Amino acid sequence: MRFLNNYSPFAATILRVTVGLILLAHGLPKLLIVGAFVDGTGAIVGQALKWPVGLGTIAVEVGAALFLVIGVKVRLAAFVSAVWFFGIAIVVHTLAHNDFWMIFNRDGSDSQSHFEFPFLIAVVCLAVSFLGAGRYGQDE
Repeated sequence: MRFLNNYSPFAATILRVTVGLILLAHGLPKLLIVGAFVDGTGAIVGQALKWPVGLGTIAVEVGAALFLVIGVKVRLAAFVSAVWFFGIAIVVHTLAHNDFWMIFNRDGSDSQSHFEFPFLIAVVCLAVSFLGAGRYGQDE
C-alpha cells in the first residue's frame, strides 16, 4: 500500500478538521442553551464552579473547535482541548457517577460509552497537538 505514502501529509489535516467539526457539533447546542447547560454543570462540579466550568467547556468546544477547523493556533487549541477533555472524561463521566470502574463495561450495559467519547476526543486532540496543523493549516 505504498501509494498511500503520497497522502500521508493529509493525515494531520484529516484528524484536525474531523475532531474540530465533532467538537463544534458537540458544543454548539450548549452555546444555544447556556443557562441550562451551566445549571446542569453546577449539579456535577458544584455551584461555585458552575460558571467557570460551563463557560470553559463552551469555549473549548466552540472556540477551540473553530481554531482547529480553520487551522489557526492548532497546537495550542488541540492541547487545551485534550487537557479539558481528559478532565471531562475523568471528573464528569466517571467520578461524578461514583464509579471509576465503569470504563471497563463490567455489566454489559455500555455505560463505558460515557467515558469513551471524551477520552477519545482527548487522545485525538493530543495527537493533533503533536502533529500540528498539517496540510492547509495556517500555523505551518
